[in-house]
Amino acid sequence: MTIHSQQGLGAVSASRWVLLLVCAYLLVTWTLVVLVDFLNMGGIQTSVMEKPWPLPLLWYRIFSEGAWTERAQWLLLGAATLCTFSIWRWTRREKVAELDLPLLLLTAGTCLMLIEDSLNFRHVIADHHLASLFAEGELPRAARMGWEASFYLA
Repeated sequence: MTIHSQQGLGAVSASRWVLLLVCAYLLVTWTLVVLVDFLNMGGIQTSVMEKPWPLPLLWYRIFSEGAWTERAQWLLLGAATLCTFSIWRWTRREKVAELDLPLLLLTAGTCLMLIEDSLNFRHVIADHHLASLFAEGELPRAARMGWEASFYLA
């Protein structure tokens, strides 16, 4: 049995909505960052912070580790994992063998991305385990860059 694509209000429409929402989110947040952090419209940044801070106020709150944007990313990765797993189960039930392995790999990949991104394994290993191998107790910059690159090359 093969899967025939149907035009209409199916997955194509849903993917367009996700793309539209992501683009709108980025447009709104970047516009706010420019207005608040760079132009200091209405003196918002100076009125919120009593003393100068080295990081831009809004940029840091929106895009830093574990902030709004990364939480939304975790939500979307989790949803993608559940969706691909559900589709994989459906293809197993309908005996669509040509989609079995690609969907299983996609499910495993999105699940691994969610686990790595939410738990920050590469940072924990670099900061606590690899650093102990060096006399200074800190991972040299070149070694840390190599460690980080290895995650993106794999």
